Amino acid sequence: MTDSGINRAFGSLQRLLTVIDPGYGESRWQRAHDFEALSATERTPGHWYRGRTGHDFVHVDENLNGQWHKELPPGVDEHGVIELPRLNTPSLLESLKSLIERLPAEQGDTRKRLEDLLTNLIALSQPDHSSAQVRKFRQEAFAAFQAGQNLLLEFLDKSAQYFSGDGLSNCQVTGIEAGAVLLLRELARTIAAPRADGSETPPFQLARTLGMLSAPGATSLEMMAGQFVRDCLSNGFTDQTSAALVKLQGKANEAVESAREGLYPVGHPEMMLDLYYFGLFLAAPYLRAVMVGYEVLSRKPGLSDEARQRYSIWANAAEEKLVRISDAMLFAIRDLDGSEARRRRDEIQALIQADQAEKAQGLAMSLVDLQLFFPKPFKRVLLGLGAS
Repeated sequence: MTDSGINRAFGSLQRLLTVIDPGYGESRWQRAHDFEALSATERTPGHWYRGRTGHDFVHVDENLNGQWHKELPPGVDEHGVIELPRLNTPSLLESLKSLIERLPAEQGDTRKRLEDLLTNLIALSQPDHSSAQVRKFRQEAFAAFQAGQNLLLEFLDKSAQYFSGDGLSNCQVTGIEAGAVLLLRELARTIAAPRADGSETPPFQLARTLGMLSAPGATSLEMMAGQFVRDCLSNGFTDQTSAALVKLQGKANEAVESAREGLYPVGHPEMMLDLYYFGLFLAAPYLRAVMVGYEVLSRKPGLSDEARQRYSIWANAAEEKLVRISDAMLFAIRDLDGSEARRRRDEIQALIQADQAEKAQGLAMSLVDLQLFFPKPFKRVLLGLGAS
């Protein structure tokens, strides 16, 4: 593997570890390898699988979309559930360390950069990371709040920018944490803004709500964000909470669609896929924020059944897209050498040559529009209409 290949591989593994959090990424990594050890028949769509814990189940539908369940739904025969084998697959952290060791001695700067990222990832994977992160954030939020409301809002702005940008890219925070801070910032900014009728929020009501950001109890930033959503709702900011979530929903969709355009620097089409996966990676925290926000909002007492169902649907839609993004992160690792893209293209070309153009179009659409494995321009490549 070339030096550039090592960098690409490291980046792909790094994104899988942090797009949600290291625990999720490692579980997805191990389960994917366990799945590949099954027979071809056992890997066909429509099966139920029991995971490593023995108490988690995955159903793979006809479109090869996997849905995780805590328990088997009624009507599913437990005897038909396939047990996933447990392989001794090297962990993602072990794989990252192995990549660094393959760098030649003269690549000292690159080695140092990757070693620093690995150090951050190891720290990110520690059991006390979440509690330490929320404790630090709470202390800084409290100090900013004491200095003034505007300073608190500025602190949240800077925190959201860092968590969803450099912090996430440099493996110092997880996608879950970035999503939580984005949700906190959007809620705080929205409730502090003038109301739709131009009136100002009563200062005491606003100060009491913002002050709850420093309240103890939360053991993670996502728990803090969920509590703050409930605080906003209980303090009379239901309309503002809904507006903040609509805005985050728009930002999430915009980030995903921007990545899917498949843009790349002029003269460097070889960068399209890497930039695409990185764009999806940066969109993931927004989806997580939307998911958490609507999950809490859907449980607000007094909602109509219609509103509760609508919020639940939006939460589930964000979660489903987030799962597809994490699956795309895994696919990017499998396709580092381009073999998966070539295999899918050959499969589609075979359908076209067999006069099954409609089926070929459907498969290309599934890979690009549903599974998000490739950006939009790549559909032409799969269908043989553009350069590979």
